Amino acid sequence: MPFIRVTTQEGTFDKATQNKFMKEITDAVLTAEGANPEDSGAQSLAWAYYTEQRKGDIYIGKQNIDNAPVLIRVTTPKGALNHAANNALAKSINAIVNDFAGAYENRLNHW
Repeated sequence: MPFIRVTTQEGTFDKATQNKFMKEITDAVLTAEGANPEDSGAQSLAWAYYTEQRKGDIYIGKQNIDNAPVLIRVTTPKGALNHAANNALAKSINAIVNDFAGAYENRLNHW
């Protein structure tokens, strides 16, 4: 059962975009685990939380920033992802975040 936590700065996505973003992240995690993301049984085991931080509450390198990266934490049962699957998931999540938030100059756009 994957557990996904996404934290963004308030206003990063409108509700429709947030819903699509969470669907794509969840599908990527299920795929990395070897599950069919269209299977209702697999979907019922994927829990995801989306949380917004207020503007002015995010810091990088001691600097308060207005255009914060997206924080994504994925927890899976031990052994659900081997090294190759973990790397593939990281690449998938990177591509999804870049598609939705755009690439940032000189730093990561997600963690």
